[in-house]
Amino acid sequence: MLVHEVARTGGSTTRVLARRLGISSSAVTQLVNSLEAEGLLRRAPDRSDGRKTLIELTARGTELYSLFDRARLARAAAMLVPLSDEDVTEIAGLLSKITNDDPNAE
Repeated sequence: MLVHEVARTGGSTTRVLARRLGISSSAVTQLVNSLEAEGLLRRAPDRSDGRKTLIELTARGTELYSLFDRARLARAAAMLVPLSDEDVTEIAGLLSKITNDDPNAE
């Protein structure tokens, strides 16, 4: 989930990631440390606010996330095959009610 949130936002602060994931900032820091050691994430200064540090995907992280995302989308599409267009529209409407579509919302 952490990598997905970073990919969705293009980079985010630990505080925002913690809020979006519903976990503590220290838990996010521990996860980032592990994923950074694996070469999937990096810390970078926020260009708009030098006091902040953004968590971003590395090239390797982007590549692996892209593979995962394609597989995830293919699986979701396969699940929708037996449904009518009306059913899919209804599901999309219901999901939009329970999710926050703004990836940068704090």
